[in-house]
Amino acid sequence: MGSQMGPQGLGVAIFNPIPKSRSGLVVFDIAVSDLRFSRLPEVQLVDPHLHAKTPLEAAKNEAHVAFVKSQGFDPSPSATREIRIGDETLTEFEFDFTGLVMLFPQLRDALRHLPTVYRVRVNSENRVVEVWVRKHDAADAMSGLPMITDDAGRRVPMQVLESFFQKDSKAHLVADTEEYLRVAFFAESVPGLGAKRYSLSLSKESPAVSEDDRVSCTGDSLENSFVRVTVNSDGTITLYDKRTNTEYAGLLQFEDTADIGDEYDYCPLQGDVPLRFEDLDVLCECVHDGPLIGTLRVSGSLRIPAGVDSGIAARSEDTVVCDYEMEISVYSGSPAVHVRMELDNQARDHRLRILFPTYTGSKTCLADSMFDIVERPVRPSGGADWYQPVAPTYPMRSFAALLSEERGLVVCTRGLVEFEVLDEGGGTIALTLLRSVGWLSKAGMTTRRDAAGPVLETPGAQCIGTQVFEFAVVPTQGPGVGPDLLQTVQEYLLPMAYVLAESSDSPDLALVEGVEVEPSAVMVSALKIAEDGSGWVLRLWNTLRNRTQCTIRLGVPLSACDALMLDETPDDETEVSLVDDHTVCVEIPGRGLVTLRLVLAH
Repeated sequence: MGSQMGPQGLGVAIFNPIPKSRSGLVVFDIAVSDLRFSRLPEVQLVDPHLHAKTPLEAAKNEAHVAFVKSQGFDPSPSATREIRIGDETLTEFEFDFTGLVMLFPQLRDALRHLPTVYRVRVNSENRVVEVWVRKHDAADAMSGLPMITDDAGRRVPMQVLESFFQKDSKAHLVADTEEYLRVAFFAESVPGLGAKRYSLSLSKESPAVSEDDRVSCTGDSLENSFVRVTVNSDGTITLYDKRTNTEYAGLLQFEDTADIGDEYDYCPLQGDVPLRFEDLDVLCECVHDGPLIGTLRVSGSLRIPAGVDSGIAARSEDTVVCDYEMEISVYSGSPAVHVRMELDNQARDHRLRILFPTYTGSKTCLADSMFDIVERPVRPSGGADWYQPVAPTYPMRSFAALLSEERGLVVCTRGLVEFEVLDEGGGTIALTLLRSVGWLSKAGMTTRRDAAGPVLETPGAQCIGTQVFEFAVVPTQGPGVGPDLLQTVQEYLLPMAYVLAESSDSPDLALVEGVEVEPSAVMVSALKIAEDGSGWVLRLWNTLRNRTQCTIRLGVPLSACDALMLDETPDDETEVSLVDDHTVCVEIPGRGLVTLRLVLAH
């Protein structure tokens, strides 16, 4: 299991931003100096040209030690030792300024961001060659891995994803570039809109992860207990759902078309044939190989016409190369496949989409909207006599889905809000990644007769340069969006947040029960302080078509609860029952909203 060492009292408090209890992965960053000694990447000297006569004189020339001396304090080392590294013997001086900092109350709040113990190593030529630092409560150790334990002292599965160097943005007195670790761990049963605290310490080895929960990564595939993802030689992926024995092939193919529209509407070029990138030459490599997160990095290039030649109303014969890099990740305990893509867009007047063949044969599609989940025919009908022709694309807030009894795909997005269902591949979701255009508005388009706004050139709307896209693919089955699927979407959109906290700063964060809302078909739109300060305002909406009985459980006692209108005036028609001082029940109409005022017991 490995021996456990400090730091003393340091932990990570996890906050769950959705109103349902959840278990899942949390990713957080921590400075190595919060855990143990960390080597600074650069040695800073006050006088780089100093020819020190003794090792101690050289050590006191180190910038941090010299600063203490410049403030009128004696920077005498608390310990001196000789260490051997390879064939070289170094003199190591340890300076502990913790007690000095404690003399100044105004600095105590900075201790979390201020290393106070320094080990300065000097070689035989009296030159400083290494500087190691740690925080006041970190372990007196030079190596070790983070260890995370719950409130019962049980070790929690974790994975160090990467190490990197950066400055602490909250460090104002001393802001060195330090080594940080990005750590993933599995948090169990974090209450809805609540918090749970885990303790951080140091260990010599990582805890074992159950084989059932382990994520594996090979040169071109990812796998967990739910799904297997394979990257094909042409850059597309094949997704296999182990739960339903269903395969989805040809996912993540790119489609590019000319776009001579404006910022309001897409407009195709007459006679333009969409480019399908079916023979990409891609490089695939494993970035994270589990046990909690597996990630493949796929990189390639798209050769796209440089723009549109307005003189001949055709795409340019000149082409540009748009390099892209895509990270595809699978998490332990989740069927979602996470995708993060960076594209160096160098083309103008085009629309880039990414395709998801579903082979569902579904005649309708689902997408979320404001306080609703809308079901529409896969292809819009009518509109032949409309002043503006009907667009084949649909809007969404965060997800679109094609579902059948046997199979289905849900595409969740962060900031990508347009899709189309193509009549191919048994129904293919075409997700718009990018529209590069040069006008705010223009007239005479085939997709809109008149200008929709000011006729202004907007060269910045060509979106030249690096663009970042994030989305996830979730395989499922069944004709509707069930509660498990809704929660998966919510968990993707709202990952658990964290804050590093000492036990003295967070005595009440061991477990904070916030707000739990049942059933999962009822979503939370807002939780806020009432405008008149009379309590909390909780706004709920029902994703189902039928009336639904909703139960709200709170971690704090209530003295009263009533219904409000959106403007927070009384709603006399909605009945609300306070079952006990922690539980409220209310019936919500199908596709309806309810606003509640929760008055806390004082």
